Amino acid sequence: MFPPARQGRARLLWTLAAAAATAAVVRWVDLTPRVEQDFFFAENDPQIADSRELARRFPAPEQILVRAAGADPATESGRRRLRALTDALAGVPGIERVYSVVTEDAQRSPLWRRLLLTEDSAVTNLVATTDGRDGRALVPALEAVLADHRDGDLDLAVSGVPVIVEQIRRNLTRDLAVFTLAALVLFGLVTAVVQRSARLVAGTYVTGLLAASITLLLVRLTGGAIGLLTANLITIVFVLALSHTVFLTAGGRRHAWDAHAAVRTTVEGSFWAMLTTLLGFLSLLLADARPLRELGWAGAVGTLVAFACAYGAFPAFFPASREGGAHVEDELVPDVTDPATPPARVARPGRRPLLAALALALVGLAAGLPRLATDPGLLTYFDADGPIRSALERIDADGGSAPLLVSVRPADGSPVDTRD
Repeated sequence: MFPPARQGRARLLWTLAAAAATAAVVRWVDLTPRVEQDFFFAENDPQIADSRELARRFPAPEQILVRAAGADPATESGRRRLRALTDALAGVPGIERVYSVVTEDAQRSPLWRRLLLTEDSAVTNLVATTDGRDGRALVPALEAVLADHRDGDLDLAVSGVPVIVEQIRRNLTRDLAVFTLAALVLFGLVTAVVQRSARLVAGTYVTGLLAASITLLLVRLTGGAIGLLTANLITIVFVLALSHTVFLTAGGRRHAWDAHAAVRTTVEGSFWAMLTTLLGFLSLLLADARPLRELGWAGAVGTLVAFACAYGAFPAFFPASREGGAHVEDELVPDVTDPATPPARVARPGRRPLLAALALALVGLAAGLPRLATDPGLLTYFDADGPIRSALERIDADGGSAPLLVSVRPADGSPVDTRD
């Protein structure tokens, strides 16, 4: 067991280490989720391979579609509004050209008629080609233009790969902040109930933050990045560290907070729990999709770091031991392992019906497993009331979220003049 003075110094050092690691993450690790346009597909998917080969042989700019409802191109006022919108979109940095009913003769051209016009005469499409710049700079300027031209009569929806990717990145960034904060607060409350010690709660937070920060730094040093599935890596590592602190807390209570005895009696069970989790993450390295492999590598690193940090840092936050039992001066609720605690406080017969009800509910819920959608459609990944899904649904109704790319080559092999 640690002498009180040495234990106090150890707590201070581990707290400073957690603070320094967190500061290093803020300074050097980009927590902005990385989202790419082919993230839903495996790298060896035949369709992706064909798409990349076509893009290599026939380079084409990325396109953004704007659906304008409420401006009838058959009327003069409608054409004025569409002209103003077309010109405004063309002035957005990163937009190379805008095609609309005011720039193309959609009535005479079968291609433009199908692309720009819809069954509803008051709804028309605009197609903008981009110069390939980052959506984080392009999309906000595009949204500002649409907001200026959107009013009660003119409803505008936007879609296209750059827009969808940027919107997903924003949602992931928001979820990363909200979910991580909510999880840390919830874990703190659960830890206070389970471990029943203010000092142990502080030790859990220090251990979790240290493990998460070191994991992020190691992933960054090995070339990894925050992606679709690793956006909640902080929460994942915090939970992994929390599981080991529960092992140590149980061992500490059994051995009157003797740190050496607690580690000696719990490290084996904790190690096997860590190993099974590690193997699960390593198995993801065999997946085809890159987001799964990124999660597998980051999770494997976090599993090892969480185990090391828990057994290195958390024992320093044990309450000072005393002969004859646990030191409970800072405990939030009575120690149920204390011989003086009434047996009724440990096992209450009244809880048996509740456990039986929970078991029956679990069996009932398991009956729905065969109905689980294991291959959901693309739109099911997005909130039904969110901007991404609503824009996709409205634009898909007019023929698709992206136009068909057509490559033309003269039969005699002569070059194609595209200046006009």
